[in-house]
Formats: sequence, C-alpha cells, structure tokens
Amino acid sequence: MIDWITAQLGRIKTVAIMVLICLAVFFFIGKKIERNRAIKTASENAVLGTTNYLLELDKKNALSRADFYKGRIVIAKERLKQSQNVRNALNLKLNDVIAQRDSLREEINKRPVSVLYDALINDLFPFPGIKKYPFNDLQVENIYLTVQDYRLVIDENSILYKDIAECNNQLTLNDSITQDMTSSMKALEEVYNQSDAIIFNLDQRNELSEDEIKQLKRKLIWHKIGTVLAIAAGIAIAI
Repeated sequence: MIDWITAQLGRIKTVAIMVLICLAVFFFIGKKIERNRAIKTASENAVLGTTNYLLELDKKNALSRADFYKGRIVIAKERLKQSQNVRNALNLKLNDVIAQRDSLREEINKRPVSVLYDALINDLFPFPGIKKYPFNDLQVENIYLTVQDYRLVIDENSILYKDIAECNNQLTLNDSITQDMTSSMKALEEVYNQSDAIIFNLDQRNELSEDEIKQLKRKLIWHKIGTVLAIAAGIAIAI
C-alpha cells in the first residue's frame, strides 16, 4: 500500500499543481474584476462629487438671483408707496379745486357786482381805453364766473394729468413687481430642484460607499485566498 502511494505521489503532485494553477487563475481573474469594480465605483463617486459641487454652485447662484429679485421688489414697493403718497396729495388738491368750483357761484353772489366789474377790467383783463360795451349785473357775474371757473378747470386738468402720470408709473412698477416675483419664484424652484438632485446624489454616494465597504471585505477574502494558495503551492512544490 505504501509502495502504491509512493508510486502515485508524482501523479497526485501533478494534479495538485494543476488545481492550484486553476485556483490561481480564478484568483487573479477575481482580483481583476474586483479592481475594475473598485475603479468604477471610485469614478462614479468622483463624478457624483463633482456634480454635487456644480449643483451647489448653481444653487448659490439661483439663491443670489432670488435675493436680487426680492431686493428689486422691496425697492419697487417703496416707490409704489411714494407714488401713492403723491396721488393722495394730488387728490386733496383736486378735491379742493372741485370744492372751489362748486362754491364759485355762491362766492360770487356774496360780492357786489361793481367789485366784480372792477376786477374784470382792472385785474383780470386790464384795458385802458374807452369801455364800449355796457353789461348788466347778471352778465358781469356770469363773465366773472366763466373766467374764474376756467382758471380752476386749468388747475383741475393739471392735477388730473399729474395723477394719470402717477397711475402709469404705478402700472409700470406693478408690472415690474410681477415680473420680478415670477423670476424669483423660478429661481427658488431651481433651488428646490437642485436640492433634490443633491440629496439624490448623496444617497447614491452613500450606496457607493456601502459598495466600497463590500469591496474591501471581498478584497480581504481574496487576500486570504491568495495566502492560502501561496501556502498550498509551497507545500505542493516541497512535496
């Protein structure tokens, strides 16, 4: 029996070496696969890191734009307030002019017609020549009323023109506020989307980190297998 075993040692050694060679080939292929996986994981991790960095820059830029539009809105609202104050003051003047027009006939009736006539020929329409056209009391009152009302109408129209200008200014400011609010909302929406993308990428990086841990564990296993193969190869050669 011993003689038979001795005779078979060469064959057993050959088989063992072939098995070790096969295992070694399997070992190196496995290590190469793991190395490729590690390279791919590291590359994907780096890409995600760069992507998140760029997303953070875009997010900061979007926040800056949102703050810029908010600042413009604050300024526009302040100008609206100032414009409204101007309109309120104009409205007071307009009411005063309207009140003067409404009470003009009453005020004229309180004054003597001679005073009204003197005001017409000496103050309102100075005329040094001979007065050719005589007027009765009612005519004098109506002429004086027309002159004074015309002056008040001019004042009223001037106030209304200024009020219309302020209305146009307010329309422009409101349009500006609407546009800036839309732009600010779009910028904030970008921030929201970029935050979601960053969170998603962080989850992906966490998964990749878990894969890296698994790869390290497999690397340790392959290292142990390589050690065993080396020992086995040494024993096989020694035999």
